[in-house]
Amino acid sequence: MDKPYLPTLLDGDSYFTVDAVNQTLLKQVLKSPAHAREYLKSPMKPTPAMLLGTAVHTALLEPNLFDSQIVVIPDINKRTKEGKLQWKAFTAGAEGKTIITKQQAVDCIQIGHRVARSDAVNRIVNSGAHEVSIGFEDEQTGLACKARIDILDTNGKHVVDIKTTADASMYGFSRSCAKFLYHLQASFYLRAASGHSKGIEAYKDGWIFTIIAVETSAPYGVAIYKFDQRAICEGDDLVDIALKSWSEAKMFDEFKDYPDEVQELSLPAWALKEQE
Repeated sequence: MDKPYLPTLLDGDSYFTVDAVNQTLLKQVLKSPAHAREYLKSPMKPTPAMLLGTAVHTALLEPNLFDSQIVVIPDINKRTKEGKLQWKAFTAGAEGKTIITKQQAVDCIQIGHRVARSDAVNRIVNSGAHEVSIGFEDEQTGLACKARIDILDTNGKHVVDIKTTADASMYGFSRSCAKFLYHLQASFYLRAASGHSKGIEAYKDGWIFTIIAVETSAPYGVAIYKFDQRAICEGDDLVDIALKSWSEAKMFDEFKDYPDEVQELSLPAWALKEQE
C-alpha cells in the first residue's frame, strides 16, 4: 500500500480558476486529446438534464444559495415584441445563474421531498462537508489535478456523489455508470480525498465511494450504491490512461483525434448478450 500525501483544500473560487485537470477533462481525453483541448476552449453548453442536476445539487447541498444561484423561467411569450423585450431583460438579470423551467422547479421540489423521507440518504448527506474542492498532483505524470466533491467525510473515509438520472434501478443505473464513466470519477475522487496515488489503494485503506442516484421524474425514486473493488480498479486504469495521454499531448504539443487507419469494430458485450 502506498503512503498517502496531504491533498490541498481549495476555496470555491480557486477551484474554477486554477489550471488543473479534473475528471470531466479526463473523460474528454479518453475520446481524444483533440476533443479535450476543444472542450477547454469551448466548454459544452449545459443540457436541460445538466441544468436540473445543478439545481438538485444546490437544493440538497447548498440550500442557502438556491435563491441566489437558481432562477425559474417566468411565463413569457417570446413571439411578441413585448415578450422578446421581457426575455432579454430576464436573461440579462439571470446572467451567471442556472436557469430552469417551471417543470424542472417542480421536479426539484419533489426530489427534495423524496430525499427528505430517506433516513439513509439524510444520514449520508449530513455525515460530511459539502462541495469540497481539493487540489493534488498526479504522482506518475506530475500533472496538477483538482476535484470538487459533493460530500466528504474524512473521518469516515467516505466520498459521496449525487447523480440525477432517468433510471436509478441497479440494472439501469449500472449502464449509466458505464456510459458516463462514473467509475473513473470514483477513482479520481478517491485519490484526491485520501492522498493515495491510486483509487484502489484508497479502497484497500477503507475509503468508500458512494453514489446517491435520484430519479428526475415521478415517483422520483432514490437508490444508494457503492462501487466494488473491480469497478474502482477499472476506474484507475481509465484515469491512468487519460492522464498519460494528456501529459504526452501537452509535452509534445500534439493533440490528435482518432487513428488515421481502418479499425475493426465490435458490439459491446451487453448488446451481444441481448441478441442471444
